[in-house]
Amino acid sequence: PNLTKLDVSGNPLDMEAWKFIYPFAKKNYYLYEVAASECGLFGPFKGIHTAQNYPLMWQVRTLDLSKNNITALEGGPRSIHLDVSNNRNLKDIAKSYFGGTKVLDLRNTGFNGTAVIMKANGSVQAVEKPTLREVSTTNGTWTCKEVRPLKPSAEKSIVLITPEDFAPKELCTCVDGFAGVGTSCIKCTSGFEPLPPNKECCGCPEGKARVDFDRSANSSDSACLRCYGKGCAVSSCQH
Repeated sequence: PNLTKLDVSGNPLDMEAWKFIYPFAKKNYYLYEVAASECGLFGPFKGIHTAQNYPLMWQVRTLDLSKNNITALEGGPRSIHLDVSNNRNLKDIAKSYFGGTKVLDLRNTGFNGTAVIMKANGSVQAVEKPTLREVSTTNGTWTCKEVRPLKPSAEKSIVLITPEDFAPKELCTCVDGFAGVGTSCIKCTSGFEPLPPNKECCGCPEGKARVDFDRSANSSDSACLRCYGKGCAVSSCQH
């Protein structure tokens, strides 16, 4: 068949995602756009270019599977716009999808991206190629970096995420005046300030000077500053 575009969004299909997609992917060479958002599709999605090591015939360029209950992205990807946003139970994604798609939309999903990224030399990089650019986003008490892989070729691949869901501890930090880890931030009360790297609210007793940071071998990054001089005492921390 010469079907080129299929849009079933909003229809209550209530079936396994792969059972719906596979008949089209296997035989419809001319099918280039599929929209199946909010259709009650569930279970793993088994591939775009290949599935279970077998090639698929379709030449899809845009695939919208948002607002369903897809749990995994498997098989081989293709350089397309793939929207799987708002699949809250999406937990497993093959690494080839990061950089193997033109646009990969993972916003508001349940995928934990900690294993896909790491921190090195103050920047966020991919564990495997391609590397990631930094794009800063702020939301009240914390600020986060987004991840966008750059393919080795001139064509850029984009990954859209919700950083506070994707990898909050790796991508997010508390803003000035707040202390905590990732997006778990609290406002420091009067007389207390976030101690670098903003993990705890610390301060000396009222009327005393804050003059030194204890960096002894036995102290952690969140150790309190110490006060010196006649009448000074060890500073206190909020927990």
